[in-house]
Amino acid sequence: MTPPGSTSDQPRTVREGLERSGARRTPQRLLVADIIDSAPDHLEAREIYLQASARDPRMSLNTVYRTLALLQDLDLVVGHYFTEEHAHFEAATGADHHHVVCRGCGKVHEFRPGISERRIRELANESEISIERQNIELVGLCASCRSSGL
Repeated sequence: MTPPGSTSDQPRTVREGLERSGARRTPQRLLVADIIDSAPDHLEAREIYLQASARDPRMSLNTVYRTLALLQDLDLVVGHYFTEEHAHFEAATGADHHHVVCRGCGKVHEFRPGISERRIRELANESEISIERQNIELVGLCASCRSSGL
């Protein structure tokens, strides 16, 4: 997805990316894309399924998982595992950001990287690795979970 102000040819939404990908545009796939596009936070597959099945009773959890796998293969969606064994999904915005995660309640806070693009290029040159994406995850306990004794 294209960050605001970008002139990239990258799609602005998951739905647009799916439509431009050449993959079949089934009503179920478009519905999953729309749910992700409208989500203010990361969503678990089950949350996507519950929203989708409320709008289309024919939707199955398997269809959601297959659609999420396709959207990840198309680099339209990113799955984060945080402190759990199941993924939380969000649109691949193209804007690097990282996460602070409460291991108690699962609350996620996003933040922008503090490392400069110049330093990233230097690290890429030093390591001889072409950097494709960044991912920093900070894990701890939020104030509410600490006060409840977790």
